[in-house]
Amino acid sequence: AEYVKKLFAFRREHKILYRNLPTDAGRSAANGLPVLSYHSRDAWCSFISPMTQTVGILYCPDKDEKDEKCLYVAMNFSAAMASVAIPKLPGKTALKYVFGTEEFNSEVEGGSVRIPPYTVWFFEEEDE
Repeated sequence: AEYVKKLFAFRREHKILYRNLPTDAGRSAANGLPVLSYHSRDAWCSFISPMTQTVGILYCPDKDEKDEKCLYVAMNFSAAMASVAIPKLPGKTALKYVFGTEEFNSEVEGGSVRIPPYTVWFFEEEDE
């Protein structure tokens, strides 16, 4: 129940999560990245198929969303540990863990992180 409360509060705080996504594909964000991108084990090289059970989704604000930050959702729907990429953002910004279904207890190594089974982690842009 606590996780669901956090999830609703997080969504209310970040309007970027409820944009009209189908029309967002291909648009560039204010920082030059796409406003919506999908990632797998490698950042910027998504391999998504019907068998894919691990995915990362990066939401970046466009020029009209000046108060928003980039958000990243890493999801593992499989029954085994899996790796998912943590994309590098331009400049001196990084993605910081915010909350998830399981506590974040991984190290980011080589641009990816090991994510436990049936886990969703939320990350937010933060200046380094």
